[in-house]
Amino acid sequence: MNKELITIKNLKVYYPKYKGVLRKVACYIKAVDDVSFGIHQKSTLGLVGESGCGKTTVGKTILSLIPATSGHIFFKDKDITHIQEEERKELARKIQIIFQDPYGSLNPKMMIGKIIDEAINIRYPNLSGEETSHKTCQILNKVGLYEDDYGKYPHEFSGGQRQRIGIARAIAVEPEFIVCDESVSSLDVSIQADILNLLKDLQTEKNLTYLFIAHDLSVVKYISSYIAVMYLGHIMEYGSRDVIFRKALHPYTISLLSAIPKPDPSKKTQRIILKGDVPSPIHKPSGCPFHTRCYMKKPECDRIIIQLKERDKGHWTACPFN
Repeated sequence: MNKELITIKNLKVYYPKYKGVLRKVACYIKAVDDVSFGIHQKSTLGLVGESGCGKTTVGKTILSLIPATSGHIFFKDKDITHIQEEERKELARKIQIIFQDPYGSLNPKMMIGKIIDEAINIRYPNLSGEETSHKTCQILNKVGLYEDDYGKYPHEFSGGQRQRIGIARAIAVEPEFIVCDESVSSLDVSIQADILNLLKDLQTEKNLTYLFIAHDLSVVKYISSYIAVMYLGHIMEYGSRDVIFRKALHPYTISLLSAIPKPDPSKKTQRIILKGDVPSPIHKPSGCPFHTRCYMKKPECDRIIIQLKERDKGHWTACPFN
């Protein structure tokens, strides 16, 4: 087993909600509430859950784009939770992000070649303009684009091609860790497969480590080594991909798995429909946060303090009854 590259311990991210003219803090939005997990080198952790559960907040906090309220984030055993601006710039060379919206994350007034040139200059500030352009063209070829695309603008590309540009920009600084934030959710299914294969190839070639954030479990199954299931700011289940798909324990994970479309319609499985909406992170339910929608809830579920516990080797769940 490879050593952990990223380790998160008891991470909390609370957003203050203000009221009145004096802007006093009325309450806190608990986006991430005591989350702990590790990501091993050269592996992919799939972080899944419904919209608003805190997945993206976790990813952005790792990159220091959002400050942590409490807890610790370690990169190669170094605490990067509250680093200074100069250290954050240095960290950006080792940790990158691929955003969900490939068009919104690219400067529409810049040629894509210049966008990637900027990233290369961060990693290799002493290269000449010609050397930088040559390196950019090599990266474009690596992600499935062409040297002739150097002088084009983002609006001249399709969604899948723009995502390839985002990937090219991310790998241009030769990072060790990449946060993929819903990187294929806005793409057609056929294009998704191409991008996922590209990410896997780059991981093998460059020894990359990924945090792959998504809500589609079928996509996560294809690319992930491990899976963490998140609900309302908490990790509900964690384990290897095979374990999660073969014998999920938490009712929330089981319900998510039941929603995956089956390629063979003759093999019918019972779909578990969760009742109600996800509660507000401002006013979380007492006890287990999932108990208001859980089809297996018990009377004591509104009083228990949830805690991840290892049921089998490497398989953790926050449900004490399953």
